Amino acid sequence: MEKNKQDLVVNIRCIISDVIKNLWIVLVVSGLIAMGVYLFSERTYKETYTTTAAYAVTAKGAGSSIYANLSTAKTIAEVMTDIFSSNTLKSKVASDLGIKSVPGQITAELVQESTIINITVTSSTPEMTFKIMKSALKHYPEISDYVVSNAVLDQLSAPAVPMAPSSRFYGKENAKKAFEISFIALLAGFIALSVLSDGLKNEKDAEKRLDTKLFGVIPVEKKKKSLKKIKRSILISNLNTSFYFVEQVKSIATKLEYALNHKNKKVVAFTSLLENEGKSTVVSNVALALAERGKKVILVDADLRKPALYKIFDMEKDAGYGGLGDYIKGRRSIDEIIDKGEEGRPDMVCGRKAFGDSAELLTSEKYRDFIMTVKDRYDYVLVDSSPIALTADAEVIADNVEAFLLVVRENEAPAGMINDAIDDLSDTDSELLGFIYNRSTGSIAFGGESYGGRYGYGYGYGYGYGYGRKSGYGGYGGYGGYDRKSSEGEEAK
Repeated sequence: MEKNKQDLVVNIRCIISDVIKNLWIVLVVSGLIAMGVYLFSERTYKETYTTTAAYAVTAKGAGSSIYANLSTAKTIAEVMTDIFSSNTLKSKVASDLGIKSVPGQITAELVQESTIINITVTSSTPEMTFKIMKSALKHYPEISDYVVSNAVLDQLSAPAVPMAPSSRFYGKENAKKAFEISFIALLAGFIALSVLSDGLKNEKDAEKRLDTKLFGVIPVEKKKKSLKKIKRSILISNLNTSFYFVEQVKSIATKLEYALNHKNKKVVAFTSLLENEGKSTVVSNVALALAERGKKVILVDADLRKPALYKIFDMEKDAGYGGLGDYIKGRRSIDEIIDKGEEGRPDMVCGRKAFGDSAELLTSEKYRDFIMTVKDRYDYVLVDSSPIALTADAEVIADNVEAFLLVVRENEAPAGMINDAIDDLSDTDSELLGFIYNRSTGSIAFGGESYGGRYGYGYGYGYGYGYGRKSGYGGYGGYGGYDRKSSEGEEAK
């Protein structure tokens, strides 16, 4: 159950992020709608052809007065326009052409302030258009003689067979309008969905709506590229990691150390509701921060379905190396799967191979023996667990850990689902210490390119360190480069 009814919280960066994330949908759907409108316009388009003839109207035996002659001619011209537009003339034309009705339109229009009549015929083919015009000009006297016998029509321009359609195809214009309208409508829809979504918009919103306490806040941090243009994982040991990010991680590590010591606990698991919430990066950095304080720490990748720590630390592991899974299956000893870190660095247990039977492995006696063994050897055991919504592994791990921390990424998972996960974790024997609000944009306190903490000096550590076999960890102030072929490292977790 959520604590409170959701208030309307607007986070501009969340909206922009949602829009960018769904922009391809907007473009594809708008394109499909535009294509549909174009095809519909093409299907319903009918070619029409038009021919025109112009005649000047005068009156027979008109008097010498120019004004009287013009007045009479205008009156006659108005009558003639009605004759050319009449159904009677159309009937005669249809009879002359041997058809039931005229397949087109015959219109006549009097040019303003003149005695000139423009006669226009429109039909579906050039030939039929010209035939209708010739027939109309042939038969109009049969009607006009009964109405205005003194009318005289002098041809000013003769009709011709039209060479091109007179009707314009508006398919491109209609498709463009349809694309623009649908693009704006879909964009507005996604913006509205972002504003009204159940996602957490900032740490205050999360603290208010989630059923556990806020343990810490980590700001959004972009991955940096090395000189070789290889993206590095986000670690506090990297020289170019922002000061604010480092300090927030250290603050969480300090708080965690106090909480565990106060409650006489050593083993804590980090989990999240969904993938891509940042739990693996968070637990990695907290482990680094604790180790830098002189604590003996081991970091365990227990997400056996999708291990990620070897990517974050750029560890060269064979594709078939299973780490913890190999130990549980009896293929390796504990000492063989532990990668020793240099002074001030955590030891690690991480594999690369995925195990489909992870739930069975994590409920085995071998796993319990592993936890008890490392618990005796280390001050703190930090476990990277599977996402709760995807597997039951997190709840299985709860049987062998003493505490949990839930990593919640800003605007990622619905608050209702997170609270359900909190309820599930609270029902286990392990204590839920709270949640870490990750990739926060609302907690930014300093100016910078995209997040706070941009000071005029680097914040790093000027010494190298390594991990056991095939480590490749001797980089200056960092855990080595990040493999560009790997996924976004922890962000895949």
